[in-house]
Amino acid sequence: MRQISRLLAAAAAFLIAAGTASAGTLEDLISEYRCPLIEKLEKTHMAYRAVAGRDRFLSVSVPEHPHGYVQCLFHDGNRQLHCEAASGYFSAQQYRLPADRVAALGRLGFATGVSDANYGIDFDMPLNPDFDRLARLLLTALHDGYGARAATRLRINAPFVPSAAPACAPVS
Repeated sequence: MRQISRLLAAAAAFLIAAGTASAGTLEDLISEYRCPLIEKLEKTHMAYRAVAGRDRFLSVSVPEHPHGYVQCLFHDGNRQLHCEAASGYFSAQQYRLPADRVAALGRLGFATGVSDANYGIDFDMPLNPDFDRLARLLLTALHDGYGARAATRLRINAPFVPSAAPACAPVS
């Protein structure tokens, strides 16, 4: 009986470890999505002259989550960027993030003290924006706030950016 208990405990530990490994790390998620996200951010930023401010946004959603997404809008002549992480307030299901997930978004700089809006963060945009840093922030928000992993099929929506193979260097 004792041996069976040990065997079951070992099997459970193996399954937990395997599940954790398959879930993936933040670095796995960044490695998978960093390049396409940088490309979409750069091209959305560059599109401001052509589209006169209309639809100059980008959103990244986690399809498996009830409302998991982040979205960003370039405005004020490309000098400002406003990003939001979904709070659940606008969701038809009125799903709310657990407190630990909200706290994780707060640690990233999102304003989480609101109850009737998404969690926002604003950036001044320099002449040469660091899109790598921004992509990492958005992916970290999706990972920590909504459970996104490298195997997650994130949806990146950038209306004025045609789909193409990203040209940035992979993470090493």
